[in-house]
Amino acid sequence: PWGWSQWSDHSYGHGRWNLPTHIARRLVAIGDRVYVTLGFNSPLTALDAATGKTVKTYPKSEFTNEILYHEGTLVLAVNVAAQGPGHVKDKAPVKKAVVALNAKTGEFLWRSGEFDGASSKADAVERVTHLMLVVGGGKVFLVGENEVAALDLKTGKRVWSRDRGARKKQVTYGHYYFTNLSGLVYHDGVVLLTEPNPNEKHLAWNAPAKTALFGIAADTGKELWSRQCGIWGHYNPGDLFIIDNLAWIHSAPEFSIVGLDPRSGRVKRTIATKEALDQGHHHRCYRNKATTRYFVTGRRGTEFIDVKSGQTRRHHWVRGTCRYGTMPANGLLYAPPHPCVCYITAKLNGFWALAPARQTPARSAQGDRLIKGPAYGKITDRKSEVAD
Repeated sequence: PWGWSQWSDHSYGHGRWNLPTHIARRLVAIGDRVYVTLGFNSPLTALDAATGKTVKTYPKSEFTNEILYHEGTLVLAVNVAAQGPGHVKDKAPVKKAVVALNAKTGEFLWRSGEFDGASSKADAVERVTHLMLVVGGGKVFLVGENEVAALDLKTGKRVWSRDRGARKKQVTYGHYYFTNLSGLVYHDGVVLLTEPNPNEKHLAWNAPAKTALFGIAADTGKELWSRQCGIWGHYNPGDLFIIDNLAWIHSAPEFSIVGLDPRSGRVKRTIATKEALDQGHHHRCYRNKATTRYFVTGRRGTEFIDVKSGQTRRHHWVRGTCRYGTMPANGLLYAPPHPCVCYITAKLNGFWALAPARQTPARSAQGDRLIKGPAYGKITDRKSEVAD
């Protein structure tokens, strides 16, 4: 059981706008195993990566909603009951718990609380919530509807909790709410949280949404610093990348990428994005990606921004699918099928794996490169029989 009818009471935007923002968190590949939910309200299953055969279906993992793997431990966000189109507007979203399992044996390790998940989208899938789980520094971090919390990775006990405060529903592009388009990243003892600006009521449909970035001490939950920044992606959580021990975020007023010291929030580097993101319309409807060498953005198609030099290479005819985008991996860029019609006569259709441009081997000046075949010198009448 999969598809929009499992989580929504109606389809809109041709089925692409009512896709839950965090649906991709239900598939993790590690080594020779693929961890996945085989249905929208299914338990966690481990598949053999080479054959697709079921290796294990984990107990106490019913209604798994998010999957993380960390050093042999599976950390899951699980719904306490089935969720889907049966949950009408006057019914509260299904609560969630956090569960830890031994990935190899399936041994149950712990289960923590019931949390009110955050909803990143309004209308048909507003009741499909998530916790945005992050693991690091011996803790599990999550974002709920009203809190940001940390759990002990070994025991599941709550270490600290921060109130998220009141948030208005910022509206843009019809009835799309930005209220919970938050992002969460852990790095070297610091939790980095992006929160959409709670004071804006209406946002331009083709401009970066304003958001705040908070640096939070991972051990205590104390706020270390904060600053204003912007969300790149269209209707998606803010992108935050850790490269060379800097936290990279988009700065909307300067139209640039800034690299911040995670502990102090001070700007260490700035890379202009006016060339990369100068096109009209709006950013593609998915988050950007990054490697240690490039920011792989999706403003118009796919833009590569060199981390060291800031040089931009734009490819308007390549883009990813709604909500998910592209995937840089294995030295390649994977671009899934998508329904966009921009650049309709030039864009790539289908599922692509794109490689860097091949270098032409240098020709050697030594030796005779002419190879004489068996017909060489035997053609005597060279006049063509085809009339001019």
